[in-house]
Amino acid sequence: MTLLIKKYQKRCRILTKKLNKIKENQAYTVWEENIALPTQVPIHTPSSPDAAKEATTEQGILKSSGNLKRRPSLEFRKKCFKDRFQQKIKQGNDSIQELIKSFYEDDINSRIGAGKKQYVKKFGIIKQKRYLLDSVKNLHKKFLEENPNILISYVTFTRLRPFWVYLPRDDRETCACMAHTNIDLMILALKKNKIVDIRNYRDMLHVLCCDKYNKKCVGRDCKTCKNRVISYNEFNNTDEIEYHEWCRDKKKLSSKEINIVKKFTRKIMPKDLILKLEHSLPKFFIHTVNILNQHQAVTLLKESLNHDETLLHMDFSENYSYKFAEEVQSLHFGGSRGQVSLHTVVAYLKEGRETVNHCLCTVSECTRHDSPAVWAHLQKALQFVFEKCPYITTAHILTDSPTSQYRNKQIFYILTQLRDTFPSLKLVTWNYQESGHGKGAPDGIGAVVKRTADHQVKCGRDVGGFFNIPCSCSRKY
Repeated sequence: MTLLIKKYQKRCRILTKKLNKIKENQAYTVWEENIALPTQVPIHTPSSPDAAKEATTEQGILKSSGNLKRRPSLEFRKKCFKDRFQQKIKQGNDSIQELIKSFYEDDINSRIGAGKKQYVKKFGIIKQKRYLLDSVKNLHKKFLEENPNILISYVTFTRLRPFWVYLPRDDRETCACMAHTNIDLMILALKKNKIVDIRNYRDMLHVLCCDKYNKKCVGRDCKTCKNRVISYNEFNNTDEIEYHEWCRDKKKLSSKEINIVKKFTRKIMPKDLILKLEHSLPKFFIHTVNILNQHQAVTLLKESLNHDETLLHMDFSENYSYKFAEEVQSLHFGGSRGQVSLHTVVAYLKEGRETVNHCLCTVSECTRHDSPAVWAHLQKALQFVFEKCPYITTAHILTDSPTSQYRNKQIFYILTQLRDTFPSLKLVTWNYQESGHGKGAPDGIGAVVKRTADHQVKCGRDVGGFFNIPCSCSRKY
């Protein structure tokens, strides 16, 4: 893998030199990249007839468990309400339970924990923890709006929540979006000074929009709610108030400057803070609409995959440090511990009438996370996909949007070179997620791999080399 990355790094350097020569000799127009919509790069456009899509029909939902016979009063007295409820659920409609489970696991309703310790084991099942992005009460209302034919109470909806889906009480968000966080910090400062009654951006969307999951309402195109505004209480504009803000700052290191992200504490007049909040709302609404639009597009893509298509959702995981069952003091407290890079991928393929996902992780001693490394890891992922389905002609790639890894000019050069390695590929689309909202299923794969390797260390085995990682992580979940 290291030699492959060096090879691709050399090819990228040659490409960069050619582009620089073109810039010096000719004036050309640089088209701006649109990260909100998927970028399609056709590799080969043969004249083939359109494949007829199979019409998928959903099975009708069975009747609810209202026809169950009542238990005798003596049996009812012996058993508690919880046991009776659980037995009714078992005898009831399984399709409703699966529908509620899928609703809780949807990425727009909950997020998966990326930490290797964020897992739970129950009934012999190990699951990565998920944390809700909204209150259960609001999610219950959303579920009833999306499924008007299903009548389910709030209590039943709460009881059917999977055991690995948690309320975000003690979880510390370490990959928060800067746009959402700064809006929350401004609202929090106004709330502390009793200027507004809302607490965060979710409450703000609930006040300003009819439905915060509707693109027209969030985009301020709805005729009913487009003129709604935030209500402010009376305040004294003579005293400054304190608020926090995440910003990028430049720091000098020897002869060059680097950009760092810091949390600043500022003092400002209440009126100026209100104007700053109002000025940030249009950009915030566009950011939120892009998130909703991308989620709906990706969900539709997963459901409508053809047999000759695949979707690769991939991301770099945090580097894994070597660990030994017994470590000397100089290694344990020193800085000579080796690392390997982990690139996690979830491949979605069409098998029969169902969309099946395959999870894989490529490991490399080279800890680079740039374009040559992406090229090498992507090649291994596509090899796995073509071993499963040799007739794949279209590949859809879904990643987050850091410029140092996936969103740069070298990635587009990589797409044009995939035909040399995989001749059957005719079309490749690369979809970039909105900035700060790239968390998904690949983060759970990295957590499982690291947790499995740590378990091998606890059992007395050493994970101290590149070739020990795949052997120790061969356990299936």
